[in-house]
Amino acid sequence: CSIYIARKIFDYFQFLITEDEITFLAVYIANNMRLLQNIKSKISVLFLIPDYNIITSELYDYYSEHFDSDIKAVLLTEKEKIESSAYDLLITTDQNFDTYGSAPVIYINPFINSADENHLKEIIEQLKKQKRLQYNRVCLASFMKEEFYYERDFSDFDEAFSMMTDQLQQKGIASQDLKEDILVRAKLSNTVVNSIALLRPCVCVSSAHSFSYLKLKEPVYFNGEKISAIMLLSFSENKFLDYLHVMEYLFYQISDKNKARKILEADSFQQLEDLLCH
Repeated sequence: CSIYIARKIFDYFQFLITEDEITFLAVYIANNMRLLQNIKSKISVLFLIPDYNIITSELYDYYSEHFDSDIKAVLLTEKEKIESSAYDLLITTDQNFDTYGSAPVIYINPFINSADENHLKEIIEQLKKQKRLQYNRVCLASFMKEEFYYERDFSDFDEAFSMMTDQLQQKGIASQDLKEDILVRAKLSNTVVNSIALLRPCVCVSSAHSFSYLKLKEPVYFNGEKISAIMLLSFSENKFLDYLHVMEYLFYQISDKNKARKILEADSFQQLEDLLCH
């Protein structure tokens, strides 16, 4: 994406970004993407701490500030029935309060201690990971359409790849430039993971975002590696950030050998969608 942004800067301002500056830009973007993901994956936490006077204030202030980058915190001191589904996590010192809903409840000691702190850190990280995955699944679902799911036999990669990009051109989604741009991107780093080629553009913007999937009846070779399926992404300018999330999520999925195997075994669009989006 740093190359894409460098190209945009040149298009708008006729200012050429050097290779060293593109590398710096890539690091800057990666750091900001992590910050953005952290903001989006913040979990909402309700602290239910009965009014112990100064202890209540100290407990809430300590944990809410300690986990400030990970949580959005609310304090409640009065005992009442809580709808836990309004929050991702409930933290309380009172084991007798009434709750309903699905959010997990964590009991802590009225006095700050490292055991509670470490336990909360572990639970919060798990919930953040789940929230990130859910967000990425939603992004991918917006990219997926059954018309771009294929299961066919091809003699080589070029034939298969041309079919996929030709379909996007016929639908008015992509231009001929997309094909060349994807092949350029594939030379920059490895795009094959567990027999699945994850192909995406470098700088070429399409008129719409899309996810195409081809399940090959017989494996073909791409860049010296045998592949059994091709995933192909395109993005529009207004979906660029979602595209980055989808790309990261797909790479995460196919990097797991068991998940990659299940993806390759899927024999319909519905099965693939269920595996990736639900």
